[in-house]
Amino acid sequence: MSISMRLMEVRGPQASERRVKKTMEVFLCLAQLFPDYYEWLGSDYATGVALNNWVLGFMDDGIFHSSGFIDEASLNRGVDACRKLGRSYPPSLGEFRNLCKG
Repeated sequence: MSISMRLMEVRGPQASERRVKKTMEVFLCLAQLFPDYYEWLGSDYATGVALNNWVLGFMDDGIFHSSGFIDEASLNRGVDACRKLGRSYPPSLGEFRNLCKG
């Protein structure tokens, strides 16, 4: 499914194609780090639900600013922290958001 089609699944007026694309990039990084837990990425419905929740979570934390700015440094910090977790399961959305804060 294309990014623009996934965008239609993400609810809310703040959902932009850039935000959905950036969130998918985070999912793909996490899928490489925790492959057994991201098999659902092939499911359009599951991916759409996850995108919705993660985009809204990033908006709540200000990682996705209302101005359209994306705090990529925070997202990179979160992914980098995941590499150092030393476990086989991925962080929850809440845990990832905390990792982004440093």
